[in-house]
Amino acid sequence: MRRGDLTVAVSTGGTSPALARAIREELERYLTAEYATLAEIAAEARRAMRAAGLVADARTWQRALGPEVRRLIVERGPEAAKRHLLELLGVTSCA
Repeated sequence: MRRGDLTVAVSTGGTSPALARAIREELERYLTAEYATLAEIAAEARRAMRAAGLVADARTWQRALGPEVRRLIVERGPEAAKRHLLELLGVTSCA
């Protein structure tokens, strides 16, 4: 299943194709269209951090990519979500 640059695969190694399909269908309901936008915004934020000479550890990224950014994508649009993500990552100006 794809959402923009985000790709998620499910396999049971052939032991239960029905289970793999059920899990994929459940993930499709959870991983809605804003995840494609989230992947794009995360890539842009990563480029901005590199340009600013900043590095964030995995824990910081995990916290920053929480539900708030996805909510902003839906409610206020990608640019607002990107600004918020950059703030959470410590980038003071959008690149």
